[in-house]
Amino acid sequence: MEFGEIENVELRNIWEDEARNFTPWLAENIDKLSKVLGLELDIVQTEYQVGSYFLDILAKDGEDDVIIENQLERTDHKHLGQIITYAAGVGAKFIIWVVASVTEEHTQAINWLNEGMSDKHFFLIRPSVIQIGDSKPALQFIVEAKPLEEIRTAKSITKGELAEWQRFNINFFDSMTEYLENQPEKWNPIKRGTAAAWRQFESTTLNARLCVAFNKREIRVELGPIKYDKDNCDEFLRIAKENSEYIDSVFDTPVTYYEKTDATYRKIYVKRPFDQPAISNVDIKNEIFNWVSTHMTLMQSINEKLYA
Repeated sequence: MEFGEIENVELRNIWEDEARNFTPWLAENIDKLSKVLGLELDIVQTEYQVGSYFLDILAKDGEDDVIIENQLERTDHKHLGQIITYAAGVGAKFIIWVVASVTEEHTQAINWLNEGMSDKHFFLIRPSVIQIGDSKPALQFIVEAKPLEEIRTAKSITKGELAEWQRFNINFFDSMTEYLENQPEKWNPIKRGTAAAWRQFESTTLNARLCVAFNKREIRVELGPIKYDKDNCDEFLRIAKENSEYIDSVFDTPVTYYEKTDATYRKIYVKRPFDQPAISNVDIKNEIFNWVSTHMTLMQSINEKLYA
């Protein structure tokens, strides 16, 4: 009996571009990575904005935030710094770095982070594609570094042990949610109690997601596609731009039609200045909540118009 030779396939022969090909594919096939990690991952958004930077994939494992940063190259210091920056910005519990090849130094760095941070869990994952003759290529995710099992299974940190910025995010959105639920529209969040600087609310259509997000400078009401693949994102923006005259007329503030050449996700949003220290003033806080409620109502009307 003759056997074929197993050949390794270069990842870029399968996914030519990381942002346009690999990240959307991984988002659509996240179950394959979930099985390897022992997590139940749900995609929240690709190309998620963290300050002035963009995280490849933001996901959830139950109530816990998960960040996934992809690199179809060898590990480097730049991306190591990026995953730490994104983890801090999102407040992620699980940090997943997907790379084409690893160095011993970066494997040691991930192991060191896992040993020193009991409430953060780092994974270093290497996709490997093989092929025998003209057969279909086969993919496996190889775990190069992972948290200690006893750390992974430890109980989540309590609210009292959260960082100050995490407590602010949770308290701010909990207060806003309580306010919104008492409005005539009765806005209901998809999930509660997360420390992320955004929250998704129930939408009247199945085609788009309605979110509120903030950073140190601004707060935004956003509308974007429910699916993250390139075709759906491009179709969403195409429809939005075709109706831009109507959309712009709905708001008394400029509408941003968000698209970046190096990002997959598309959305539209309106924003206003946001000053975190000023939130301690009840009148200012309620004024912001009222602005959010008003503009969510308007954005919902656009959602229904686009997908009527």
